[in-house]
Amino acid sequence: MVPIELSEEMAEMMREVLVSHLSELRMEIAYTNRKEFREYLKGRAALLEGFLAGLDKRLAAGGREMISIDKLRNVDIFQGLTDWELKIVSQFFQEEILEEGITLFQEGERADRLFILEEGAVSLTFKEE
Repeated sequence: MVPIELSEEMAEMMREVLVSHLSELRMEIAYTNRKEFREYLKGRAALLEGFLAGLDKRLAAGGREMISIDKLRNVDIFQGLTDWELKIVSQFFQEEILEEGITLFQEGERADRLFILEEGAVSLTFKEE
């Protein structure tokens, strides 16, 4: 065993890279014609999935909550996606509980996040220009 200490930010980055690699690995599995190579890739994918599951568990223990594909399945913009596609999408979301009155973003800011409201209300305010 090789112990590695990572900050939460570094662990998140590593997770993103590994999720991307897993996605590419799955595509390669789907398109390879060589049975032995496909089986090898499936084994690598299984190891990577296990590693990601452990990483997700540790990140969740640190306060990060993963969003389930069942929640995403009920979101209009994700209708029609397969469970496999929802699983990929879910890896880019995290659940947050926000206090009333918090500002999520301001007009003119770069849009770098997508918010999905499960319950509550949102108020939009525009500048008078």
